Amino acid sequence: MSDYPNLNKELLQCIVAEESILHNFFTTLSEQYQTNRSEITLKNIAKYMNARGLYNKPTNRSLWKALGKLEGCNCGKRIKGSRSNVARFKFFYDMLDLAEIALYPDNQSHEDSYRDVQAETSPEPTIETDDVHDNDWYSHSLLLRRHYDFNIELPFKFTESQARRLSDLINSAVMSEDDEPDELSADEIDLTFYLDAQTPIDIALPADLTQSESSRLSSFCHSLARVSDFDGF
Repeated sequence: MSDYPNLNKELLQCIVAEESILHNFFTTLSEQYQTNRSEITLKNIAKYMNARGLYNKPTNRSLWKALGKLEGCNCGKRIKGSRSNVARFKFFYDMLDLAEIALYPDNQSHEDSYRDVQAETSPEPTIETDDVHDNDWYSHSLLLRRHYDFNIELPFKFTESQARRLSDLINSAVMSEDDEPDELSADEIDLTFYLDAQTPIDIALPADLTQSESSRLSSFCHSLARVSDFDGF
C-alpha cells in the first residue's frame, strides 16, 4: 500500500447504497469493462450509463458532483477537463475491485482484497515512465477544430497495426471533400473500433469530417502506438 490514505470501505458502501447515480456508475463499470483501467472519462462512462438507461441527465454536472463523494472515500480523484485533456476520474485502486466492494459488501471480508494501483500509473496519461503498467488504459485528446476535441481511450500497449486499422475506420467516415467547409456541423456520428474481437472502443467524430481532419487524426493515432508489430506481446 502506498502513501495514499486507505479506502474508506464502509463510507463507500453507505454512499453507493444511498446515491442511485453512484450505484449505477459502479454497475456500469462492472458490466461494461472486463479489464481494469487507471482512469475513465466522464463522457464515456455517461454514454455507457445512458445506453443502459441508467443516466438521463442532459450534462455531466450531476455525475461530476457525485464522483466528488468518491474522493471523500479515497477511491480516487476527479481531474477537470482542459484544452488538451477531457474531464476524467482517476482511481487509486483497482477499478473493478472497487465496483465489487461498492456493490457487494457481503463479499468483502478484509481490505487486502483490493490492490493499490497508484504506483503503476504515470502522472500524465500520455507520458511513458518505468512505472507504467502494460494493462492500463489512458485518455487522449486532440483539438480537431475550434471548440471540438477528439477524445479516445486506448490501452498502453496500442500497436502500430491497430493504429492503421483505426486510421482506416476514421477515414471511412469522411463526408466532406472540402478542407474548410463554409459551415461546420454540430452533429456527431458514433463509430465502434474493435481493438480485438472482444474489445470494442466507442469513438465520436464530426458528422461532416473533412479529409484534412481525417489526415490529422491518422497522424495522431499513429503517434499513440507504443508497440511495434514485431514486438509481439
